[in-house]
Amino acid sequence: MNKHSNTSKLSSPWVYFAATFGWTWLFWILAAILGLGSDSAAGIVLQFLGVLGPMVAGISFTYLTQGKENRREYWLRIIDPRRIGIVWFLVILLFVPVLNSLAALIDKLAGGSGATWGEAVLQFSSQPLAIVPTVLFSSLIPFIEELGWRGYVLDRLQSRWNALVSSLILGAVWALWHLPLFFIKGTYQYNLGVGSLEFWLFMIGIVPLSIPLTWIYNNTHRSTLSAILLHSMVNFTGELIASTERADTYATLLWFVAAIVITAIWGAKTLTRTREHRTMPTTIIVCSSLIGIGLLIAVVWRLASRRESLPCPAWLRWMVELDNPFTKTNRAHVIIGHLDLQPGMQVLDAGCGPGRLAIPAAEKVGPQGKIVAIDIQPGMLARAQEKAQAADLDNIEFRQIGLGEGKLEHCKYDRGLLVTVLGEIPDQETALKEIFDALKPGGILSVTEVIFDPHFQTRGTVLKVASTVGFQEKAFFGNRIAYTLHLIRPTAT
Repeated sequence: MNKHSNTSKLSSPWVYFAATFGWTWLFWILAAILGLGSDSAAGIVLQFLGVLGPMVAGISFTYLTQGKENRREYWLRIIDPRRIGIVWFLVILLFVPVLNSLAALIDKLAGGSGATWGEAVLQFSSQPLAIVPTVLFSSLIPFIEELGWRGYVLDRLQSRWNALVSSLILGAVWALWHLPLFFIKGTYQYNLGVGSLEFWLFMIGIVPLSIPLTWIYNNTHRSTLSAILLHSMVNFTGELIASTERADTYATLLWFVAAIVITAIWGAKTLTRTREHRTMPTTIIVCSSLIGIGLLIAVVWRLASRRESLPCPAWLRWMVELDNPFTKTNRAHVIIGHLDLQPGMQVLDAGCGPGRLAIPAAEKVGPQGKIVAIDIQPGMLARAQEKAQAADLDNIEFRQIGLGEGKLEHCKYDRGLLVTVLGEIPDQETALKEIFDALKPGGILSVTEVIFDPHFQTRGTVLKVASTVGFQEKAFFGNRIAYTLHLIRPTAT
C-alpha cells in the first residue's frame, strides 16, 4: 500500500518538474555565479550538464514509476519512425520553415528587410566545419530535452488535464526552465538580454510552440521522435535564417495563430481527430492546411512585390533550379530552343537566378558569344557561377544589378531572357524600357510566365506594358497558364 502511494506521488508531473529544475538550475546557476561562460571549458561543461536535466529526470522517473512493458514502450517511442507516417513527416519538415518564411514576408510587406542567411551559412563556403555546431545544437539539444518534456511528462499532464491545458502548462514551465541561461555569458539567451523585446519573444514564444508539439506527438501515436524532429526544425531554421527583430515578432504571433487554428480544428481535449471531431480524414485536413498556408504566402508575396522587388530568396533557389515537371513551356531546353540561338550571339539573362537558363544559353552561343547574367541577389549569382565553373564555361559575365537601374549598355544584345521575373519588379515599364534599349534593332526578348509562380503575369498584362516602351509581339508559345512570349524590338524605331 505504501509502495503504491509512493509510486503515485512520484508520477506527479510536479515532482518531475521539481527534479528537472533542481538538476538543471544547480549547474546553470553555479555557472552564472562563478562567471563561467561559453568561452571557457568549465562553463560549457556546466551548461551541458544542466541541459541533461529533462532527460535524466525523464528516464529516472520512467524506471521508478513504470513497469517493464512501459519502459520498453518509452524507448520504442524514441527510435521507431513508423509511428509518424509520411504526412506527419511532411508537416514536421515544412511547418517551421513555412511559418518563418511567412513572418519574413510580412516584415518585407511592412517595409522591413525580412530575413538573411545565418552566420553558419555565410561561413560555410570558407569554413565548412562552421556548420557542425549548428547541426549539433539543432539535433542533440532537442533529443536530450524531449526525452523528458514530451517523452515522459506530457503523458503525466494529459492524464490530469486535456491536451490544450497540458500544453500550456508544459510551455510555461519549459520557458521558465531556460531562465538561468540569460545570466550565463556567451549563451544565445544572454545575448538577447534580460527584459529586452527579444527576451519576451523568446519566453512567450515557447508557450504556443508547445501546442504544435503536443498536436504532432498525439497524432503520431505518442512518438517522442516526432517531437524531437519538430524541435530540431525550430532550432535548425533559426540558425540557418537570421530574421529581423520585427520578423521575429511576427513569427511569435504566427505561432499563436497556428496554436489557435490547431486547437479549433482538432479540438482542445486531445488535439487529435477523435470520432466526435472526425468530419474529414486527417490527411485531407493537413494537406489542405499546407496548401492554404502556401496560398497565403503567395498572396502576401505578390502584394509585397507591388511595393518593392521581392525575388525568390536565395535560400529557396532549389525551387527554381530544376525544371517544373508540370509545365513543358517553362523547361530550359524548350525556352532556349524557341530563341534559335546562334554561335557568337550576345544574350542578356535578366534575373538569372541560379543559372538554369544561362548555362544552356552559354553552351549554345559558344566561345564566340557571350551571356550577361544579372541578378540582385549575391547568393543566386554565386550558385550560377559555381555551375558555370563546373561546366567549364567562361563566356558568362555575372553582374549584381537590377533592372531599371540604367546600367545596361544600349544596342548590344541579340536576345534577352526574362523568365518568371517580371512580376517581381515594381516598376515594370522602366525595367522593360531598359531591356528594349539594350537590345539591338531586331533583337528578341523572351518572356516566360507560369501560373504556379506567385508573381504570375498574364499575357495581356505583359503586352500592355511592353507595347508602351516600343516592343511588338513576334511569337507566342504555350497557353494561358504557362507560356513564352517573344517580343521584338522593331528594326526601325
